[in-house]
Amino acid sequence: MKATFAAVLLLAPAFAAPLALAQNSGAFQCMATAVVPGSNHATIYVTAMIPADADGIAMNNAWSAYVRAAYPQQNFSTTICNPSSADPAIQQRVLATEQTAWQRSGIEVVMVNWRLGQQPGNNAPKSNTNPYAAVEPPADAQKKDAPPPDQQNAPPADAGPQPRASYCYSDDKKPTIYFSDAFDTADLPNPKAWQAAFVKMLADKYMYKGIVTCKDGDTIFNVQNTIRDQKDTLQSKQLIDTDWTYEPPPPGQEPPPDDTAAKPKSTTHKPAPKPQP
Repeated sequence: MKATFAAVLLLAPAFAAPLALAQNSGAFQCMATAVVPGSNHATIYVTAMIPADADGIAMNNAWSAYVRAAYPQQNFSTTICNPSSADPAIQQRVLATEQTAWQRSGIEVVMVNWRLGQQPGNNAPKSNTNPYAAVEPPADAQKKDAPPPDQQNAPPADAGPQPRASYCYSDDKKPTIYFSDAFDTADLPNPKAWQAAFVKMLADKYMYKGIVTCKDGDTIFNVQNTIRDQKDTLQSKQLIDTDWTYEPPPPGQEPPPDDTAAKPKSTTHKPAPKPQP
């Protein structure tokens, strides 16, 4: 157990190791690990990817000073800033790998909104999309960064749509199961639209007629992991990857909203004929 736990804590630095020799990697991700003495419970304080061409030693020193000042109640065992590629695709792979490993190991993750030169109590605006399913920071840290009293009752700023991704698959009780790819549905309001589109594609391309199920997740990467996990439970079936993703219709061509509520038909009752004298 201890070996596995340590491996998970060191996962991110190991993943970034091939980039460590780069003079200007383009980005850094900083993290600090706090382990409760005498237990295997760990909390990882981690930043998003920080675009920077700064020296790695300067980043490490600044991050260590910041996180220890912002969370003085924690006894951090390690603080480090790992270099990463400037390529967004590689950055997302790093984030997805970290999140999967930490979630499976039950490690608590706290997102820290930090940039080089930032001091405790001087937080920059937070990103609209959090790359992790983050937990709330400790209560005393929230008080430290609390806004002035005259701003505490101000309405919250619009952070944009919450991240959401979806996928669809055909009836998993049949011997052949068709899977879509994961696709972004953060700002799409009607799940029945992509369910109907997947049904139509299966009928047109594979002559399939049957049940279709669509499910949601918080990010593309988590949905892709869900698809892989679901496929692992269906080894006896024939699994077909359609590579299909939902493409919303152009503006002005949206289908009418789905109205599933059956409306009673109005009926007109003719008066009964009068008996003939």
